[in-house]
Amino acid sequence: MISNHYYITPFLTIMFFYILYHYFEDDLDYVLIRMTSYSRYFAVKAAALSVNMTLFVLIQLAVFLIIGMGLPRGSTIPPYAPDYLLLIGTYFSSPWQAICITVIYMIFGLSILATLFMTLHHFLEKRAVAVITIMLYILMVFAMKSKIQGLTRIPFLFINNYIIFMYNLSYPYALLVSLISLSMIVAGIVFFINNYWQKRTTWK
Repeated sequence: MISNHYYITPFLTIMFFYILYHYFEDDLDYVLIRMTSYSRYFAVKAAALSVNMTLFVLIQLAVFLIIGMGLPRGSTIPPYAPDYLLLIGTYFSSPWQAICITVIYMIFGLSILATLFMTLHHFLEKRAVAVITIMLYILMVFAMKSKIQGLTRIPFLFINNYIIFMYNLSYPYALLVSLISLSMIVAGIVFFINNYWQKRTTWK
């Protein structure tokens, strides 16, 4: 379930956006004046988001483990498993290894995406952020259903690659591309927050 895009895309990702929607409410003045700089305030908010994303994913994992209690035990992926599990089985010798890597990658990706959306929420109008969010989700659903080979190799447009580890096993160097693009997102966030946090985009 933690690798199944038919669960992650229509359910987990929707919950992710729902959590962010409520998290992006403006803080009260007494919260803001306690921070020495906006950069520090933003770093604290980003750290809190990362903690929330960690708890969010671990709760999902705990539910799956509870549901799986009583199933036959085994240390390998059976040959009749779905295709995506067979793909994962070619890279990991144990399902537990795959679970750990998948969960860590999902926490890492969701934390960076959450921080990115928080950055966009600061610089852009709420309507613009909502449009960007909807478009990225539509592209995510399209990537899940599309049969076009290599479509999801385009970085930044398809956030599936930053949430679902299995997507990074579909072609050589896919994981490297995802990690580099995530690093570029982090670098962009740091640059704009440190240099332009006091400015907002105005629409004419």
